[in-house]
Amino acid sequence: MALAHDKGLSMLMLETGTGPGFDGTHWLYTRSGFLARGLFLDYSDSEWSAFFEIPPTMAQPA
Repeated sequence: MALAHDKGLSMLMLETGTGPGFDGTHWLYTRSGFLARGLFLDYSDSEWSAFFEIPPTMAQPA
């Protein structure tokens, strides 16, 4: 996140899986300041994907 901030990126976005096996992953992202968001790029709508975003300037240390 520091590199993204240093490079002047306005937003970091990520896709991850869903279901009980990903609870810790979602917790880590939200604890770090990421917010849930909708689809981006060419991802298809799927119950198996979750999407998050954060402006690099808003990132909190995990």
